[in-house]
Amino acid sequence: MADVNSGCRMPGSSAGGLVMSGVRRGLTAMASVAVIVASTISPTAAADPLDPARPSGQSAASRAATSFTLSPTTTTPGGKVTAKGKVPTKVKGKVHQVRRPVIVQTASGRKWTKAATGRTTKKGTYLVTFTAPVTSGVWKVRVTAPKKKIKGKVLKKFTTTSRTLTITSPTQRGCSVTGELPRAECEALVAIDTANPTANLGSGWGTGTDPCTWDGVTCETGHVAGLDLNGTQLTALPAEVEDLTHLTHLDLYDNQLVALPAQIGSLSHLIYLSLGGNQLAALPAEIWNLTQLTSLGLDGNRLAAVPAEIGNLADLTYLDLYGNQLTALPPEIWNLTDLTHLFLGDNQLTAVPLEIANLTHLTGLHLGDNDLAGDVTEWAQPLMAADTISELALDGNGCLTTTDPAVAEWLTDLESGWDDGCTP
Repeated sequence: MADVNSGCRMPGSSAGGLVMSGVRRGLTAMASVAVIVASTISPTAAADPLDPARPSGQSAASRAATSFTLSPTTTTPGGKVTAKGKVPTKVKGKVHQVRRPVIVQTASGRKWTKAATGRTTKKGTYLVTFTAPVTSGVWKVRVTAPKKKIKGKVLKKFTTTSRTLTITSPTQRGCSVTGELPRAECEALVAIDTANPTANLGSGWGTGTDPCTWDGVTCETGHVAGLDLNGTQLTALPAEVEDLTHLTHLDLYDNQLVALPAQIGSLSHLIYLSLGGNQLAALPAEIWNLTQLTSLGLDGNRLAAVPAEIGNLADLTYLDLYGNQLTALPPEIWNLTDLTHLFLGDNQLTAVPLEIANLTHLTGLHLGDNDLAGDVTEWAQPLMAADTISELALDGNGCLTTTDPAVAEWLTDLESGWDDGCTP
């Protein structure tokens, strides 16, 4: 193959060589210019992954200052959200110890609205809690700090990158699809979840779309019939509970409730209610409207009294008032003649009335750890005669005595330590 450099040269001609030499010199010059131009033009800065509008050519400190965190990133309308981050405090290389005002803004479109204000620490960090918008959807959140003069210099205004905040309505959290439950009942369950953000309600709560599969929820014939939230760290029972109109079983034992809504009295089908192990010092008057109750647990609370209206619960067979601060009981309690189990231990009772003889169906009676003392013969004799009690607790009281040997024998058979309070 002929030499490339001479391949265009006409045989016997010198003009072709001159032409090609000129072409080579021209190409070389163009390449040199291209190198010079390329060396003088800086490459386009890559987009910051946190905000495409901000080039990554910023310093690490500047990029850190424009970022912040949201907690939580998903909440319900009006929920509490916290913005946490840091703003620049450096001017011309010098860091200033200064507190700067900051503004949290939200937007669902192009218009930004102030949601909260706060101030940084002297090191520039901030932690601002604000109320989420009341309209569900995807919102943007950002933090701005106005410019601030300090010692004749200016800390420039800055704005963070935006973060996404998702607002979910109750109907989006379990009630957005048509299921077997009436919507009001479904939303009542979601309200319980919403009112207890720190509770451990179990699987399904807040995420599942079929409430009948959520932990502790029992459904029958298309309605919520049972709700077992025992030991779930519940702190509140919302008013919406009144919409669970077919509820027969409600277990709220071992939680952190300090009050109950009056609406609990609307649960007219309840037959089982467990409220023990909470911090209740009082009960709503409406609770005594639950006349279908057969079992009521109020043990381990802070009740100092029980109202006369307890006599309305004529169908009670099980009543647990153990571990409260009771010094006396209303006479109406002795009219609950269907009682089979009565727990009154660990209170401050000083006497047992003779009317206890009305409770002719008692099989379990717990009176231990009170302030009882003296002769028990009068109230013990009728209970012995009824011959229904198989479980009796009297230990932990003062000195109990009886003048009836038969009563003494009966008590000893049931509770060998019934008179231990007489031992020095």
